[in-house]
Amino acid sequence: MPGCGKSSLATFLGKETGVPVVDTDHEIEKLAGSSVSEIWNSIGENGFRALERSILFRTINGPSSLVSTGGGLPCFFDNMALMSEFDTVFLDLSEEVLLDRNQNRDLPLLREAENKMEAIRVLRSRRLFWYQAAPYIFDPELGQERFLNFFKSHFLD
Repeated sequence: MPGCGKSSLATFLGKETGVPVVDTDHEIEKLAGSSVSEIWNSIGENGFRALERSILFRTINGPSSLVSTGGGLPCFFDNMALMSEFDTVFLDLSEEVLLDRNQNRDLPLLREAENKMEAIRVLRSRRLFWYQAAPYIFDPELGQERFLNFFKSHFLD
């Protein structure tokens, strides 16, 4: 989900562990030379999802790394099946926290919503099927240090 901390936790883990980090949204922005919002407005959701998938393939076939994906990436094509072949963590936050974190962000899927809480509820309920396919689920509200310990014990030992 947008705002759950994927990018910030990945950056933190990369700094703490030395594991290279790939952020799929940043990779898309570099490839296209535009922001995610500009890309979305220009080529629409289907075009954006196709770009995401190409970045996912490039990442899977690249050097070992910690990957932070956009919130919708697991929910399209067979992306979650591909991701599940690797260690995948779903960062699970309450709708209230997601609303708080996304209140002032310009996100394409929430931009037109009159009621952002309802939009987040609907979006989250539609995506949970894919998210819960991840072999690991973690609550980012537990903090970065706890996630670092979780990461080290599950993926580095």
